Amino acid sequence: MSRLAPLLLRFAAPLARLATPVLAGGLITFGVTSSVHQGALSTTVSIRVAGETAASVTLSWDPVAAADGFAFYRDSRRLSHTLDGTRTSVKFGKPDARPHTYSVAVIQIEPKQSVTIPAPAPSSAYAPLAQNVIFTAWNPNAALRAPPKWRIAVSADPSFDAAARAAASTIKAQGHLLAVWGNQSQIGAQRIRDFGAQVGADYLIFQAETSYEYDDAIAAGAHVIIGNPNSMTAAQRADATSRINAGQLAFIFETYTNEGDPWPAASSAGGVPVSSLCPGVGWGRTPYQLPDYKPNTPAGAWPLISLYLAETMNDASWSAIP
Repeated sequence: MSRLAPLLLRFAAPLARLATPVLAGGLITFGVTSSVHQGALSTTVSIRVAGETAASVTLSWDPVAAADGFAFYRDSRRLSHTLDGTRTSVKFGKPDARPHTYSVAVIQIEPKQSVTIPAPAPSSAYAPLAQNVIFTAWNPNAALRAPPKWRIAVSADPSFDAAARAAASTIKAQGHLLAVWGNQSQIGAQRIRDFGAQVGADYLIFQAETSYEYDDAIAAGAHVIIGNPNSMTAAQRADATSRINAGQLAFIFETYTNEGDPWPAASSAGGVPVSSLCPGVGWGRTPYQLPDYKPNTPAGAWPLISLYLAETMNDASWSAIP
């Protein structure tokens, strides 16, 4: 915050009406008052006319020890300022022949206020594995339209076994990281582990759409989870937050507006620091596509979003993929 103390000097007659240029004579002394605290400062400043022509007027003043700078006004409108507290003069241009009021204000900078920002928590190696993940089911090859930076997750569900096995090598050959995902509470954590090993997955993703699924995922040793923290208990959200801050877990937050949830911009993860938002695209009660989600997603979250489901995305969604 700065304090501006105005010093006013008014010229009584327009110079255009004078036969010859005339300097306002004498020394005019003003007390400096604070526009913030409305009290008198200990400094007085003398300003005087140091030069005047038909086109300009130059004011000068004695050095002001307490000044950090000066602001310059004409008719109460600030024209410019300087943070050079050693300044002792200023030249104003005259806009016309009418009388005008010229002002010089002392700028005094308040003592700086400091805030200490704690060091960020150690970066998790798992967080990037929970960003830009595109989930698949019956046709994982549909996800190959995604840029190489996208991780492609194939399902460990036995219903999609053949399709996932057939696509796995192509996914990796095209430069994508390959994840295997599944609901461990339905098909078993060991099925996810075994299938991941069989297709050469780079990592595994477990599910937590309910409180018991979260417990099962943690018991299975999950490092990446997709789910909804709002379906978990407060104690589970605190546990997830602790694991994330310790670099042991990354969370993908399902924001399924297509199934009646709020838009991502209005969604809350209950205090859990998630790595990405995951909208449901092209399926559900209202099969929104990515162009529907984009204006309703926080700008900072959009570049890292994950997507469910590749098979139901239309051309407009593929064109909008970040």
